[in-house]
Amino acid sequence: MAIALELETTSDKVRLALRIYFTVIFLLLPFLGNQCCCYLAKHKLLTKKRITLNSMTGWLTGFDVVKVPFSLRSLPAGWLWLAMILSGALALAGDLAVSFFVQKVQVPGRCPFGTGLVLDGTPFLQVTPPNGAPYFVAAQAQVTSQLNGGMTGIFLKANRDLNFRADASDVAGSWNCENVGNDLSYDPDTDTDNIVDDLLNHGYLYNDGNYSNCVSNYADGSYSHYIAWDTSVGNEQGGAPFNVRASIDLTANGSDTKVMRSFLCQMDAPSLEYILSAIISASTLNQWCFTLQGSVYDGMGTPAAANTSTILESLLNTMVMVAGSNNNLLQTPQQGNDTQGCNAPRTIVPLVVIVLFFVITAFAVSILAYLVVLMILTAHAPAHQHEEDIKNKTPIGLLGWMTQALRESGLQGKVSAQDLATMEFGNNDGREYLRIARPHASEVQALNTMDPTQNPYLGSTEEEYERY
Repeated sequence: MAIALELETTSDKVRLALRIYFTVIFLLLPFLGNQCCCYLAKHKLLTKKRITLNSMTGWLTGFDVVKVPFSLRSLPAGWLWLAMILSGALALAGDLAVSFFVQKVQVPGRCPFGTGLVLDGTPFLQVTPPNGAPYFVAAQAQVTSQLNGGMTGIFLKANRDLNFRADASDVAGSWNCENVGNDLSYDPDTDTDNIVDDLLNHGYLYNDGNYSNCVSNYADGSYSHYIAWDTSVGNEQGGAPFNVRASIDLTANGSDTKVMRSFLCQMDAPSLEYILSAIISASTLNQWCFTLQGSVYDGMGTPAAANTSTILESLLNTMVMVAGSNNNLLQTPQQGNDTQGCNAPRTIVPLVVIVLFFVITAFAVSILAYLVVLMILTAHAPAHQHEEDIKNKTPIGLLGWMTQALRESGLQGKVSAQDLATMEFGNNDGREYLRIARPHASEVQALNTMDPTQNPYLGSTEEEYERY
């Protein structure tokens, strides 16, 4: 079985949390990486080592990670370029993995029951109705549980929960209907009473004459979808468990030769026999006959379903549930028995996402640790006569090199990145120039102090500068 982390938190929240975490990591990594490049260069210079300019590109992101090496014909920032590549790959892999692999699943579990149909142990002698809300809920629970991969049978409680998935603790037993194995055929115009007599002679109905039947009659005198069934308990008797015999027409149309398949149904739920004893079985079967007919066939001109025995079992299970709940759908189970089997929503975080989480975390921690080591080494580097300049003026990355360009231009005074916004670059008659963007009278003096080879406006007044 694949290793995965199962969480009760919704998948949307898990994906959001992972994306936020990864986003924060990959927002911090360029900053940490750039600091690593800066301190690595400073440390080498302080230890009297010269470094090539391709080692001073700073931390690259996006397409620059691929583009710059081709432009330089060498690796930018030395081995840290590999860390830049890995950072980009991990960022992409993390986002795709979270989107694709973190999924919502349904797993077998227990869910709160609330209210519904509950077999509370106090049934009264009754004719169980097939047309109330408790019947529909009990019948649907059989289907819902099966569709969700659960058990079928007589449920101790049921409601309208579409995630219902019965397990062994929800099922008290079940009816079992066996095919007697001898289908009987009759001419299309055979009277139903004659069919019943033959079924009685074969022992496929009980000999008490208390059977119930239902049929679809047509205007031309033909009929189809004939069903006859009865109970092992005598007429209008209760007080004892009962078995059921049923014979069902398998054919579709009135003109078809009738093929009657017979079943013997017995309940295997000893703890619920008291419910059977409370049911007036003959009258109940009479009321439920058309309900059985509507369940077995898919409408006019259709044959009996292939799983007729299963349908018959499900109907009898439903009958017991309705009777055992006193036909009441607004019951609350006792405390301690207030859950039911269900497909509980869970979020699965597979192994690939877990591995990526720890790899990305370890990668970020390793970059941070490397930065701390470089900071310590730089702080304890041997004394250097230009130590202050190396620590404060070593250019790394775009802003560093732009600021260095200002220094190289001959501009007097302390130069910082803030000065970039006051400078402009251009080309005049094939000659590149770097100048103050909007000089005022107070700035012309500073402009005139620049190296003459770099300043084409040396000696200009402010007005001459503007005209130029």
